[in-house]
Amino acid sequence: MERLPKFAIYLGMVIGMTVFVLFLVSGLPYILEQSINNWERLDRSDASEEEIRAKFAEHPSYVAMYERFPDAREEFSYREGDNGMMSVGVMNFDNGNRLMLNMYYNAHDDRINVSADCNADSDSHRQIADGLFAEDFIRNTNCLELEYDSRQVETQDTVTVLPD
Repeated sequence: MERLPKFAIYLGMVIGMTVFVLFLVSGLPYILEQSINNWERLDRSDASEEEIRAKFAEHPSYVAMYERFPDAREEFSYREGDNGMMSVGVMNFDNGNRLMLNMYYNAHDDRINVSADCNADSDSHRQIADGLFAEDFIRNTNCLELEYDSRQVETQDTVTVLPD
């Protein structure tokens, strides 16, 4: 009977060491990888306002916007810590339709997220294209010329005109 408590202590130590070794084998590579990624991010120098503005100007959606609408307006904002945002837009003042290109610079991933947004008829008719399709949307949309009848009620399959 005296040997049973010693055996239980030794068994507990073996189980504890086994769990610790399993943790090292499974968790340590992940911890090391995350630490290396964080050190790489710390090692990078912050992008300046001019560098971020240049990245926006090189983006295909930005180029498409100014090729199609040379009179477009833009607004740029820079936040300390590598983040920036640019909005480029054009508006048809006759019918109130507007096309906006919103660009966000993500310093964490060193990439630009884009969204093209067409607001027609006071936001009741809206078309959006994100990412991959934003450039094609800008090049091919006719949303500035679209005219909507305010008496139309849209459903999924049909358009019904309400009587006067």
